[in-house]
Amino acid sequence: MLVKHANNFNAKLDTFNNIEGWCNQEQFFSLEFILSYLDTFNITGDIIELGVFTGKSAGIFNNYINENETLKLVDMNMQFDTIKDNIKKLSENTPKIEWYNDMTWCITKFKEKSAKFIHIDAGHSYNNCWNDLNMSLPLLNENGIIAVDDFFMDIYPQVTEATYNFVGDPNHGLSLFLYAGHKAYICRKTRFDSVVDYIIKNYKNFVDLTNQPYYLNKSSSFIDSRTLSIVPIGNNKDIKYYRGLDEDNSIFPNDYINII
Repeated sequence: MLVKHANNFNAKLDTFNNIEGWCNQEQFFSLEFILSYLDTFNITGDIIELGVFTGKSAGIFNNYINENETLKLVDMNMQFDTIKDNIKKLSENTPKIEWYNDMTWCITKFKEKSAKFIHIDAGHSYNNCWNDLNMSLPLLNENGIIAVDDFFMDIYPQVTEATYNFVGDPNHGLSLFLYAGHKAYICRKTRFDSVVDYIIKNYKNFVDLTNQPYYLNKSSSFIDSRTLSIVPIGNNKDIKYYRGLDEDNSIFPNDYINII
């Protein structure tokens, strides 16, 4: 499955970069890598996107809609023709799409635990973000992943605050396991070990397959913090795949096992 996602990234990269939209190459890389986890473990369910814009990320998601699954797109200003055209450019799949030209509250009508992946990029106020997370959580299946866009974006600090506050509520049972390209990737605590184990064991291979300049970072132990990050190499030419602990960059922590 990792090869499948790397091949899609390589084949569609030029097309992707020529489509208008906020989703960039670094985000495309991290989305494909995380979606490969869902495929590898045969995690099924719908994909829901809140905030669609031109359909740039929707085109990525549509590649991974399987039989009996649906891509559910929610946007109150849906650009139907543009989105359809961009999905066609980025996906070989016949679209199985439900369109909701509506406010995000409409997802409260969706079936509980029906989604394997939910991408949140709608309203950017604190209340918008927190409410979208709150409405999305019941829809997420036990093995699924939520991605929140514009996390740590300097002009949207309220998105970061809302995300941390929501994930930090122990009643929600969530872990923020990865930060990459201004996206927060979130799973249920019960899946944390599985997701992190997959990321650490498969990251080098994915970089080799895609030849992309990003490294996996964990500068403190998992006991200290549960979150990994994917970072552009930039001027750090001596780093190829991993950067570890601050006290010794060559040591990548592996104490994530059974941290619930």
